[in-house]
Amino acid sequence: MKKLAISALFLALGSVAAFADSAIVNFPSGTSIYDWNAGDTVSSGVQADSLAAVNGLTENWSYSDHIASGYSEAWDVEINGTIIGTETLTGNYSCGDICPVALDNSLTNSFTFGNIDPVGGGYTLSLVLENTVPAGGGSVNWDSTSTTTLTDTASVSETPEPTSLLLLFTGLVVLGLATRKSCIV
Repeated sequence: MKKLAISALFLALGSVAAFADSAIVNFPSGTSIYDWNAGDTVSSGVQADSLAAVNGLTENWSYSDHIASGYSEAWDVEINGTIIGTETLTGNYSCGDICPVALDNSLTNSFTFGNIDPVGGGYTLSLVLENTVPAGGGSVNWDSTSTTTLTDTASVSETPEPTSLLLLFTGLVVLGLATRKSCIV
């Protein structure tokens, strides 16, 4: 009986839920610009008062692909001017810029990194194209349905779940009863 109570206590004390602060923003939002020159930038300011610092980013991006087969675009992903990762979009077209219809693609990925503090109460998200696609090699256009989630896990506090608390109290009651019986005998 004591072993069961002690096991329940350890299980209860080890079961906690971690909650992180986050903000979801429309980025990169639809630009009517087709990007293909090194240095082309898609940028947006984000006011996120609930985030003391950012150390995670999750992409759920959509884009129209006009990049010809054999070419690619490498984009630096930046927050407040700090590069947190790179995304490479590879072309699937056999006709480059002259294709009448783009291929719709999506990109889902996550990055974790050291804390980046807000500047002026917010963050600037940027995508900076690192390479130039030759003439006729195509381009991309970011779709307005794209979202980016910024996460602050530094302020995570471990909070016991209700089930964990129930296990803890059950274990204490059983342990108390087991101890009481052994004292009476």
